[in-house]
Amino acid sequence: QRASAERVGRSGGGGPAAAAMGKKAAAPADAAPAVEEAVAEPGDDQPGEVLEGDFAWPDGSEYIGEYVMKKDTVILHGTGCLRTGPEVFSGVFEDGLYKEGTFQGADGSVYKGGFRNNLFEGPGEYTWADGRVYRGLWQEGMMHGRGEFENFSFGVDRVFTGFCVRGQFSSSVKGQDAAKRDFLVEYGGDYSKSALAALRDIGARAAPAEPVDPKAKKGATEDGPAGIPEEYLILPVVGAEDGASADEAIASLVEGPFPDGSTIKASALGAFVGRFAEGAENLGHVTVLDSRSASVGGFSASRLRKEQLGHAGQAVAFSVDDAEPGALCLAVFLNIRTGEYNAKQATWKLIHCENALDALA
Repeated sequence: QRASAERVGRSGGGGPAAAAMGKKAAAPADAAPAVEEAVAEPGDDQPGEVLEGDFAWPDGSEYIGEYVMKKDTVILHGTGCLRTGPEVFSGVFEDGLYKEGTFQGADGSVYKGGFRNNLFEGPGEYTWADGRVYRGLWQEGMMHGRGEFENFSFGVDRVFTGFCVRGQFSSSVKGQDAAKRDFLVEYGGDYSKSALAALRDIGARAAPAEPVDPKAKKGATEDGPAGIPEEYLILPVVGAEDGASADEAIASLVEGPFPDGSTIKASALGAFVGRFAEGAENLGHVTVLDSRSASVGGFSASRLRKEQLGHAGQAVAFSVDDAEPGALCLAVFLNIRTGEYNAKQATWKLIHCENALDALA
């Protein structure tokens, strides 16, 4: 598995360093379809007009499809087909790299799915020449996460759903328990850290409780709404019925209703976020949901539209068991970023919150 993924990174996917246009135009002798020569450098201008071409290289490599010109250099960009010896990639290129499509390896294997830096990334299906099939998540060219395995062993059950870590897979109960545990340690840790950063950012930017009339009792404050930044809220469409989500993409990830932040008091938010501060004496609980059948407090994961542990649509819950009556005791965030399979790229939205009285009601 690993060898096949690495081969993708070495086999091309980039464009020629320079080439003449025209039917089967021959590239200069020093040009080759090596991806390293075609990748745009930081600071390069954005891709210009998308053109179509048909290129051939002295080593027999051929490309038919879309490209752009950058500083007199041809960069494969858009839909096209690159053939390098027995290997073929057909799909979408972005700045000289594979983005999404089908890669046929020299050994007869076929991969259909996404790429990052010319390695398998995100959801993808890999079929070995011997008929084995893996459908699931990939990371840095390796099977990593939950997936479906077909024809991996003889027996009645030809399809098996389970976990693999860094390309390693075992169908035994013990092996699967270990794989899921190891994956959750890494995945859960990354998403907990990312969502926690969002919660702390809200706490730092939310409006503090305002002083009341100076004639009032010394030290008194007016506990108004926390003023949660709108970027963390899912706001309804103006004029839409039933408070519809502002984005259909979000509606495909989670079912409402969603908090608008107006009922969260500044003092309650401050106290809640404080339970998740570094060095807090009594830390709250952080839960990375691992299935749509789970629930935390008054939040039911059945609202989630995506299977958990798959990046997009991942929910993370922050809870406090011993919150005072009326205090905020639960906040659930959802990653709405699609097309990215790294917790550092997550975009978080608050989808549920409740106070201790709500939980007891």
